[in-house]
This record gives sequence, structure tokens and C-alpha cells, in this order.
Amino acid sequence: MICESNIQKQGYDFSPYSDEFTGVVNEALDQWRMFCVLPEYSKKLIPYHGDDMGVGYELKQGRGGEGESKENFDIEPGYQIPALDTFDPLIRVRVLNFLDKALVLTKVTEPLVSKVLKELGLVECEFVHFVRFLHYFSYSRVGDSIALPHIDKGGITIHLYESAEGFEFLSYKKKSWQKVLVPKGNIMVIPSLQIQYESRGKFRALCHRVTATKDVVENGRFAVVCFVRFMNTPRYNKPKFGQLRTLSPGFNYDISHEKFSDFLKV
Repeated sequence: MICESNIQKQGYDFSPYSDEFTGVVNEALDQWRMFCVLPEYSKKLIPYHGDDMGVGYELKQGRGGEGESKENFDIEPGYQIPALDTFDPLIRVRVLNFLDKALVLTKVTEPLVSKVLKELGLVECEFVHFVRFLHYFSYSRVGDSIALPHIDKGGITIHLYESAEGFEFLSYKKKSWQKVLVPKGNIMVIPSLQIQYESRGKFRALCHRVTATKDVVENGRFAVVCFVRFMNTPRYNKPKFGQLRTLSPGFNYDISHEKFSDFLKV
């Protein structure tokens, strides 16, 4: 069970999930790993499209701590698996295996999201969600920020799996970077931008980043994350303020609700 006071005070909390759910996560993750070793051209045939709730494959190749070096695939419950008739038969099978297992995960995640929102006192909150599969490449250096400091723009974020350490958050009180690892068989829930608005600052969007460890440098890093957007809550005003990650880490921690509201399309 997610503890409301933990989310309020420290910005995150853990909750164990069932063996059945663990099996679904692991099956999707295994297929994601197989997908990642496919030729780059074949993965790009299912390109990312849409807004910040889009779907598809995306590749970022920042180097030397100056950008994110990763590939990811976003998928939502209503995703229509394409026929892929033009694909090489062997590649087509591997892509379809991944998409099938990923789609199953998005569907079983929905009741989990409802449960978490209920535990946070947001029973009537309408939401949409998608699952992001991430692969951070192994050519970073120890200490590089492979995911730059930012807050998430949705309502809440649920971390379903992380293969290695590296997740860090900016503490509310001391504004210092702290390490945290999702325990095996647990989810980690962190508050995002919309819930800070919805709760009038009771919950504050947690600023976080991912830093390369020795394990990540040698083996890369895999993660599976569920992003949840509130349907009837204003969204971040990107045209006015630009990318969220360009704002100062912790900018939202100690400002009034009125000031924070300026960052949303109210």
C-alpha cells in the first residue's frame, strides 16, 4: 500500500506487487531486451509519434554527460499493433512478440494505477496512462547524468522495474541529491506536476535524475515506467516555458500554489 504521508514528506513510496504482476513485467522486459538488439533501422520503422502521450520508438544519442543516451518505446492500452508486412520475417516475429507482451502490461497496469490513486485520496480522478520501456546505453562514464534532472509532467509516475542503481532525487528540505533503488518486486510511486496542482501543494512533484554507475557503464540500464496523466487537470505550459528539464531543479518545492499555477495552462 502506498502511504500518503511518505509521498508528502519524502516524495516517494514503495509497494509490493503480486507474483502474477511480476511475471507480466518480466515477460515484457525480456521481449524489450530482445527488441533492443535488433538493427537500428528496423526499430526506427515504428517511430515515435504524437504529443507527450505519443507511442512508438525513440532514439537519443547524447554523449559525454551532455545529453541523454538511450532508446525507449512508449505504448498505451489502446495501441493498435501494425501488420509489419514489409519487415524481414525474423525481425517481424521479434517485434510482434515485444508489442504483444508490452500491450498486456499496459492493460494490467490500469487497475494498479486506480489502486494507487485511491490510496492517495484521488478516487474520482480520471486518468490515461502509458508504459515506457527504457534502455540506457553502456557508453556513458561513471557519474554522467544519463537522465537529466527534471520533474514529470503528468499526475503520478510509477516505476515498475530498474535493472541497476542510478535513480536519484532532490530532497525537499536539504535540496541535496539522494540515491534510491526500487526494491525487487516493488513499485515506486513519485508525484508529478499535475498532482502538485491538484493537491494545492500537498504533494510536490519530485525532481529526479539518473546517474551512470559502474554497472551502467559496463552493462547499460533497463527500466520500465508507467506515466499517468490526469484528464481534467491543467497541463504544463510548454509553449510558454519550454522543456521542463530546463527549469532549475527544485523550482517547484517552495513556491505558492498561485505561483506554481503559472506554469500550467489554467
